[in-house]
Amino acid sequence: MAVLSLSASKSRGEMPDDPVLRYYIDSVSSRLEENILFVDYIDITVDITAHYQRLNFRGDLDDADTAIFTVDLKNGEQGSKSVIDSASIDDNTIPNDLKFIKPWEKDCYFYFFPNDTGMGSLAIGFEPIKPDSNLSPTGVMIFDRTTFVLKRLFMHFRHYGEYQRFSMVYEFEEKEFGTAPVQITLQGSKTGTFRNEYLRQDLYFNNYRFR
Repeated sequence: MAVLSLSASKSRGEMPDDPVLRYYIDSVSSRLEENILFVDYIDITVDITAHYQRLNFRGDLDDADTAIFTVDLKNGEQGSKSVIDSASIDDNTIPNDLKFIKPWEKDCYFYFFPNDTGMGSLAIGFEPIKPDSNLSPTGVMIFDRTTFVLKRLFMHFRHYGEYQRFSMVYEFEEKEFGTAPVQITLQGSKTGTFRNEYLRQDLYFNNYRFR
């Protein structure tokens, strides 16, 4: 799955007319500049454990693998990488670029959920303006209502590179140096030799330190 770059070229998104929605999205976008995946002035080293699964069309597990890497990150991109525990499956490695697509830069419309409780976190959903679009995601972003720090981002694409029904989930925590990912989950299906196969990779981030 690491053959994919998770980021994409920037395109102009259509911001919502609702001024409250625009306010929250602009605020989340601004705070994202402090997320280490989008910061080019901090050099970070982190240990990443990668779990990989490949399932057949029946949902049976065909292959599984675990690998551990020490990776230098700057602006969400890999620098040097050391292998602590090597992978037995070639696809179980770390994407070169861990930055994610920003839904507000895609042709999406945004909406609040009616069951908002007014507590600490706020969720905003988004969907492609054109329902048959392969370029814009469907998903939800969850962020702190007061600080606007992104906590969780889910995105689903009808097609993404060689994959169909591809999804990515990012989970973040605030660290002393900014906001950082603690887990990234990638799932998708692609055409196999005879039938579709289903792939999942979980990346766990531990032991952040400055270089």
